[in-house]
Amino acid sequence: MTTVDRVAEALRVEILGGGIAPGTPLREVEVAATTGVSRGSVRQAFSVLVNEGLLSQNSYRSVIVTTLDEHDIREIYQARRMIELSAVEATAGADEEHIAVLRKAYEEFVAAVEGADRNGIHLADVQVHAALVAVLGSGRLSRVHAGLMSELRLAATAQYKSPPEGATLVKRHGDFIDLVTAGKTDEARTQLADRLDNSEELLITAFREARARQG
Repeated sequence: MTTVDRVAEALRVEILGGGIAPGTPLREVEVAATTGVSRGSVRQAFSVLVNEGLLSQNSYRSVIVTTLDEHDIREIYQARRMIELSAVEATAGADEEHIAVLRKAYEEFVAAVEGADRNGIHLADVQVHAALVAVLGSGRLSRVHAGLMSELRLAATAQYKSPPEGATLVKRHGDFIDLVTAGKTDEARTQLADRLDNSEELLITAFREARARQG
């Protein structure tokens, strides 16, 4: 990893772990002093995270941790459906290697749930969806999808203070993998679409409840 990569990763971990809240301004000079790197490297790291959607830049060229609203969440899920449901259809012609990677990602997710590691559960869940998108064989789409998942995790971290319901997710992911492995593409597509709908509405509800608490 380059210096820029290391700074970007350190900030990414803090942001996605809830250590730096949405709306928090980040200043080059402060991050440079904390990390012991040049302001130029920090500036480049900021650019990486801006491209990922984790940081936003205002007209004064300062950056803040991105704050998402309901409209943003709806857009993210719309884009996820377009990519992930297309990937499900692509599994019909996928080679065994892609399916094996998908199953391996699922097994790692199960292990994370058994370890009761909140951060590990989030990361492993993302990797299951990433393995599905990889079936499309498009690096560009995989990068777009990774950005969407980073933004979504940022939103979820800000709203959910308790770990996700791992056991329920394990069963849903497992059922999906079984459908894909059996070549039941239509059923797998319907199951994933339902899960995405449910996940979207849960997050939107959490946003509305948080706004109500804030008055």
